[in-house]
Amino acid sequence: MRDYGMEIDELRAQISQIQRRLDFQGTLSSGPIHKVEKGQWGENTAKCLEELEDWCNEHGQMGALSYVGVFSSGGRQSTWGKEKVCVQNLMELVEDRTAERVLSCINGERLRLLLALIRKPMSVTQMIQEMGYGSTGQAYHHLRMLQTADLVYEASEEEGRGIYAARPYRIQGILLLLAGVADLVDDQYTRGKWE
Repeated sequence: MRDYGMEIDELRAQISQIQRRLDFQGTLSSGPIHKVEKGQWGENTAKCLEELEDWCNEHGQMGALSYVGVFSSGGRQSTWGKEKVCVQNLMELVEDRTAERVLSCINGERLRLLLALIRKPMSVTQMIQEMGYGSTGQAYHHLRMLQTADLVYEASEEEGRGIYAARPYRIQGILLLLAGVADLVDDQYTRGKWE
């Protein structure tokens, strides 16, 4: 038997979400991207910026990012790169609450543990010693949350069962978040208080 009241409520919620997205997109205006002086950047960065300015203007985008990186630790390496990531798509991560869910998952103690596992894979015993946890239960609690978010995994038999490590394909996201935080607290640009 169908529950028409529930179906109507779901449709209303969907319509409301669509309306919020349309309202949000309507507030974003994509005017022309102006060329800026590139003397403060190195040759490669200046060239990349020039390409982004041109691409945004050609495609009517309000902004775009390109980034590359490399990180090696604990016998593992992550290398990544993305070109022309649309700023509007990034802003929509706030509107649909994806950013909020991700950031709440990696707050406080879980972020400390995630960074420790990025530096080197560890057993729960090592986590207790190095992180100062009072029990295995405390370590497993944070591990479960990070595993559910697919940020951490338990190593395979050949790697050594009982060893936990950060997912290599997640490391760039964490490091880019930290790069954003570094920009936010850089006193060259801001005098904000973060308490």
